[in-house]
Amino acid sequence: MANLGIPRFQTYNDPVWRTVFQLYDQDKVVAAMELAQQVGAVRDLGQDVNQIYAEAVVRQSGQSDRVTEWLTLETIPDEVGEYADPLRTIVKEACEQSSQMFGWDNSVPVWVTVLPTEAREDWMPARFGYYVPKAPYGKVCIPSALVGSERLSPVVRHEFTHHIARHMGGGNVNRWLGEGLATLAEGVWFGHAVGMFLSDRATWLSPGDLNQIVSADNRDHTMLGRIGVGYAQSNLIVRYLAQTHGVASLGLVLQNLGESGPIRYLSQAVFPRPLVDVAFRAVYRMSEQEVFAKAHAWVLARGEVQS
Repeated sequence: MANLGIPRFQTYNDPVWRTVFQLYDQDKVVAAMELAQQVGAVRDLGQDVNQIYAEAVVRQSGQSDRVTEWLTLETIPDEVGEYADPLRTIVKEACEQSSQMFGWDNSVPVWVTVLPTEAREDWMPARFGYYVPKAPYGKVCIPSALVGSERLSPVVRHEFTHHIARHMGGGNVNRWLGEGLATLAEGVWFGHAVGMFLSDRATWLSPGDLNQIVSADNRDHTMLGRIGVGYAQSNLIVRYLAQTHGVASLGLVLQNLGESGPIRYLSQAVFPRPLVDVAFRAVYRMSEQEVFAKAHAWVLARGEVQS
């Protein structure tokens, strides 16, 4: 297993590393990689450095294609080959489907980058695809193995939904909710997990514990099972909300999370609560804990019917 490396937050006191990540946040990935290499970084140093490396390889060897005013596709032509034209269509349609689901107006541009073939290995922590906010756009990165695969559209919908959540929700969407929304848009159904929760082979986690599990590093193979169950629980909670209150309600949650101004500031100053809890109370008249409890009961009832 690759060295799990240095988390980004541990480098903030080093001025060189701060510059590396500032360049990365501006999507100046080649400059970021070159500076990181000057201070001894190698591919296996850590999650963020690995992502810089993979994205820089595409920037150096590839080309960008502006598909729409809000969508740019970045690929390495030699690796995409004959799939170049279908790729443009599939990526555009997948993004539009997620936008329609949550009521997003595509007001913030996004780049979709197909990662290099070499990034399929275990050293790449987010080798299954990831989203990262850049300035002044968002960036979806997907593995090259998806090109020409039926999994391409679902994964693009998943990662693009993180872009939607980031900007509709004002950066206030916590990790479990973000993964729940993304897996819903992806169209995945964690039916096997219903039986696991019904038989107590899996524990229904609290919001804090669930956030921690879905944020774990997937290069640690001992964590993959727990991470998978965490994604399943996130999906089932969001699926419960969509089925009992309508998919449009999830867009309302994102809009509430994105609200700012003096009223929100004062209410949080007087009654400080997690913003997801605030949004759920506004849209569903339930706290985050109550949503978890009701979703758990809903999951168990489905399991009993299926059995």
